[in-house]
Amino acid sequence: MVQNSLEFVFLEFNFIYMQNNVKHKVIVVVVLSTIFGLFGGLVGAIATRFYLLEKAFNIPLFSEISLGGYGASGSNLIIRDAKKVIVEQNTKAIEVAESTGNSIVGIFKKIKLQEEGLKIFKPQNFYNVHDELGQGFIITSDGWIMTDFIPSELQYAYTEKVKKNTLDNYVVMLKDKKIHSVDDIIIDKKTGYSFWHVGVNDLPVRGFVAKDDIHNGKLVIAVNWDGFTWMTTLTGMKTDSISSVKSSEDLNGEIILEQTVPEDFWSSFLFDFNGNILAVINKDGVARSIYSYMSCVDCLLNNKSLTRPVLGINYIELYKMVEPESDKMFNFREGIMIYKDKTGIAVIPKSPAEKAGLMVGDILISVNGIKINKENTLPYLISRYMVGDKIEIEYTREGKSGKAEVVLEVQEE
Repeated sequence: MVQNSLEFVFLEFNFIYMQNNVKHKVIVVVVLSTIFGLFGGLVGAIATRFYLLEKAFNIPLFSEISLGGYGASGSNLIIRDAKKVIVEQNTKAIEVAESTGNSIVGIFKKIKLQEEGLKIFKPQNFYNVHDELGQGFIITSDGWIMTDFIPSELQYAYTEKVKKNTLDNYVVMLKDKKIHSVDDIIIDKKTGYSFWHVGVNDLPVRGFVAKDDIHNGKLVIAVNWDGFTWMTTLTGMKTDSISSVKSSEDLNGEIILEQTVPEDFWSSFLFDFNGNILAVINKDGVARSIYSYMSCVDCLLNNKSLTRPVLGINYIELYKMVEPESDKMFNFREGIMIYKDKTGIAVIPKSPAEKAGLMVGDILISVNGIKINKENTLPYLISRYMVGDKIEIEYTREGKSGKAEVVLEVQEE
């Protein structure tokens, strides 16, 4: 009896031991499989990165990155810590978005509550910050805002009576969600922008990028009302006119970017990495230098109106002309020639240019001592002045030098 009991206990112990042994083996197999799986994944990831970066893009995996063969200016340009550069760049972009965001406003349709509406919660009785009709940029601390949003009421009937009724239909929201009434709207038909005024002082404003600092290869960042950012590179500038014969009243300063502007950033604003505004992006995704609007801003600051100065000539840019012969007689590096456009007009009748005695064929050299060239185009130089300003234009006519004093007049809409 005792022997049978001992045999039973032994068999039961042996069975339990075998069960535990199997469990241990299963655990060991699972652990080893996991380790080898992770190791295999790591090796695969390294191999993939090596192939994509080293083979496909010719970017070293573990060494420094040289930009000498990528068209970058300076054959010795090397990024020794590319990952760090990207991280610092992204950090800077966040800083720019935070610092410039306070100068961007949202424009909303005014909510007019009935008395009972104040006592009952309804979503339609509140402003949704993402339902803006447009976005604007604060250009003066005393309340002037620039935007490409033009109320439908003013697009076809811009009279004082219509404007007065329109002002009460819209509000401006600042980044701190404070809401302000609009007391004036001025429309610039030439650019499709409008200037709104709210009765607030000490608004946050940003500086303008220096014109000399607007150049190819400059890294820029777009910021919108929602606080989103998009980085790209400036690759060039051009005027609106695609004709070889241009007008002194052409808009100057369309910014050419490396990539097409995403729709989320249409109607937004372009800054440099110091937080200074460089350009505005319109509702069609076209970026234009802030200097295209300088005369408008100056007018708003000085006399609360919007006018543009006019000179009144058509011309060709001599600094873009290249002779086909090797023994060049002409070597134009600057200057423009007053020239007839397709309608046969070179100097606009009754314009300031005609009154000052400028004629077809005159070669204009400078405006108030600043040479006319690729960097300082005639439209840009004229835009620096206001209606009524007197400028001195240096020119040559049939080989003889001369100077003309021109009083700039208002540009007719």
